[in-house]
Amino acid sequence: MLCSQVETPVNGRNFSEFTQSSFMNSNIKKNAAFTLMEMSIVLVIIGLVIGGVITGIEMVENAKINRQVTQIRQISEATSAFVLKYNSLPGDLANPDEYGITATKPGQIHSNGKIDDLNQAVYVRETGGEPTIFFQHLEGAKMLSQFLMPGNSNAGTCYGVTTGYPLALSINSKFGMIAATIRDRNYLFLGITNCASGILWIGSMSPNGFGAVNGVMTPLQAQRIDKKIDDGIPGSGRTTATVLSASNTDIDGTLDATANRCVTDNTSTKYNITNNSNWCRLLVPLQ
Repeated sequence: MLCSQVETPVNGRNFSEFTQSSFMNSNIKKNAAFTLMEMSIVLVIIGLVIGGVITGIEMVENAKINRQVTQIRQISEATSAFVLKYNSLPGDLANPDEYGITATKPGQIHSNGKIDDLNQAVYVRETGGEPTIFFQHLEGAKMLSQFLMPGNSNAGTCYGVTTGYPLALSINSKFGMIAATIRDRNYLFLGITNCASGILWIGSMSPNGFGAVNGVMTPLQAQRIDKKIDDGIPGSGRTTATVLSASNTDIDGTLDATANRCVTDNTSTKYNITNNSNWCRLLVPLQ
């Protein structure tokens, strides 16, 4: 006599139903766990990508800073070499053509051992003299490398000085620099935003008025350049954050003390590195 197989109920279900249900639940749990693992991997990959992008941006910014510092140092070295060879500062050499140096001649070259403009000062609204032909003399003497060849700093013309003078900044070729003797010391002024109508523009100064409100680099960029060359403090040392004189007519070494722009406050002790706008201009010693 054949005996029929009887399934013992488990929790009200027969064994086959129970085992099938358990197997399905097990698969669901495994699938859920695999999904969480996938999400974790994706999050890790996203983190790596973001970290790589941030690192890449930082590397690009560091490269810009290093190029600017290199440019400044090369100009300083070229200036020293020019003085040794011609016994004159670039821009102040009276008869450059006698030495095979082709350069624009301003109203007069003073040959007074200074880099000054038509009125033997550094008046922004009239600058068309030695500060703007400084780089022409260096280039004509073949003392600038291709890296330092003049670029375009939004330039028009300045008393016949060809487009490209002032020299373009490495950190941002839209802006430029000039050389000038200020308080009996020779400097590079990194702060020219335009050049037109016979006037060097600083900030948003217009040809017929004043109002130099912005600069050529961010406070963080200025701080990094200052640290590599000097002490990293805007109001001390040889490299300083600067603005126009009180009369807004010339570059005389006045410290930038306007709070919440290039510097944090009127003590000029810290660069305002939380501000990402181009508020800063620097005076950097040449020699």
